[in-house]
Amino acid sequence: MAIRSEERGGELLFYVSGEIDHHNSVFLREEMDAKIASSTASRVVLDLSETDFCDSSALGLILGRAREASVCGKSLLVQRPSARVRKILDLCGAGKYLQFTERREDETHT
Repeated sequence: MAIRSEERGGELLFYVSGEIDHHNSVFLREEMDAKIASSTASRVVLDLSETDFCDSSALGLILGRAREASVCGKSLLVQRPSARVRKILDLCGAGKYLQFTERREDETHT
């Protein structure tokens, strides 16, 4: 698992690759929450295009970051989840609580 972030055009972008499971969810949560709280961006974008596995702790991580973003006055957008991850999120009903997009980050501000 790896995470990279950048702030661009009013968005805080997180790129997560590899697996999100109970072993690395705590690290991801701490890393993301610190950046969400200190960012001046109005939207948090979580790119999951390179995430090839997630378990129930990943669902908790994603929904929790949406809540954290909201508390900080930001919205959260899940960008380009891999087919496998999207299937898991859909099966869990995450679409009721999350916004998804298939755009690429370089299409954000054209």
